[in-house]
Amino acid sequence: MAPPSDGFVLVIGGDAASPRVAEILALLSRRFGEAQWFCSWPERIDGGWACARGGIVTRHYLFDGERGEVVVDDGEPTVAERELGFFVDDPRDQSDDLVKWWPSHGDVLALAARWGLDPRAFGQHARPAVGVIGRI
Repeated sequence: MAPPSDGFVLVIGGDAASPRVAEILALLSRRFGEAQWFCSWPERIDGGWACARGGIVTRHYLFDGERGEVVVDDGEPTVAERELGFFVDDPRDQSDDLVKWWPSHGDVLALAARWGLDPRAFGQHARPAVGVIGRI
């Protein structure tokens, strides 16, 4: 966990697709008011995001590119997801695949920026600091 940056506390680590993501986010949002989670593995075309407020997970989505399927799709898509054009089938895709849209690495980063903190610009604003590392 890193110290607050513009009101955000960043938690960075492995096990991004852990089944405990929702549980951990709920716990963090009870403590901090809101917690968000993002993951992106461009080489596998994996992507996911989640948001919790006041102990309740309001949105959780995870696409597994290796299997080509949506693993989690809980809660209604947010305004930001809709405005970014998420979940609109690619009309060029003539395959029999059930899923015709999947998140790109850029989609995940754009959503993070819309929800509050743009990871593409984080290095420009980051201050050297000592963080706290822990495990839930």
